Amino acid sequence: TDKALKRYFKSINILLTIYYGPQLPITSHLQNLRDLLNKNDAVMVKVGTGSGKSTVIPPYLVGLGYGKVVVTHQEDFLVVKFSKEYVRFGEGISGYEVGDGKQDVNNSLIYMTDGLLKMRAIYTEKVFDRIDVLVID
Repeated sequence: TDKALKRYFKSINILLTIYYGPQLPITSHLQNLRDLLNKNDAVMVKVGTGSGKSTVIPPYLVGLGYGKVVVTHQEDFLVVKFSKEYVRFGEGISGYEVGDGKQDVNNSLIYMTDGLLKMRAIYTEKVFDRIDVLVID
């Protein structure tokens, strides 16, 4: 709905202006990323650690209207940490799922471990049919 999209964009603005600010390299390329996504089925973003791949791009994609964005990472503690970044701002857009726990997995933005996604892909039919964007970190 329009109200939900406005809330997501508000979340993006909060993240970019108050918390992350312009110091993260990826923030100046978000418009280019949107244009690339409109023209391509797959986009690879290659930038260094700490540039905003896991913290800026995923909620931006939710704000663009992608229904389900899943972000994978190798470490359980980082999956939980990234997911909880958005709770700090009162925006209930994210959740997480790791081997021994999960929270808010029906939200638009889900962080999960690489291993869990691999297991789902092997043992669950059509697991990728429920994902609009997959971000592999």
